Amino acid sequence: MPLTGNEVDANFFNLIHKALGDRPRPRPERRANERQALESRLRIALPRGPGLPNDDEFFEVQGYDIDRRGFSFLLPFRPRFDRVVAAFGAAPAVIYLGAKVVRATEVLVYADGPPAGSPDRVGKPMVLVGCQFTERLQR
Repeated sequence: MPLTGNEVDANFFNLIHKALGDRPRPRPERRANERQALESRLRIALPRGPGLPNDDEFFEVQGYDIDRRGFSFLLPFRPRFDRVVAAFGAAPAVIYLGAKVVRATEVLVYADGPPAGSPDRVGKPMVLVGCQFTERLQR
């Protein structure tokens, strides 16, 4: 039985709060809405017109953080796009949200977390892509 809009919204709310947990952030937060770590993979696609991209156009990225206004993820390259569609949740309660890319920052990612003062550690260069939600999309 298909879920109603309110049930899907409630599932998304629960998904965000489950992902957020009570993990402390390593840096002070300057945003009005504090983002929380999103340490899971998520699926995104590039929009190519009205409606949703096909399922085979979505690809996995490593999530970084999330709040009610946006999310960020890691890429191995600087994005050449300015909009994405993100799929949150699992079937049959997947929520699709359109988002615009608002920043892309080069970072070093360490396998065991942020640097702990050891200058000989080598991080993997990645790009942290920050997105702001713009719309809810329906399949």
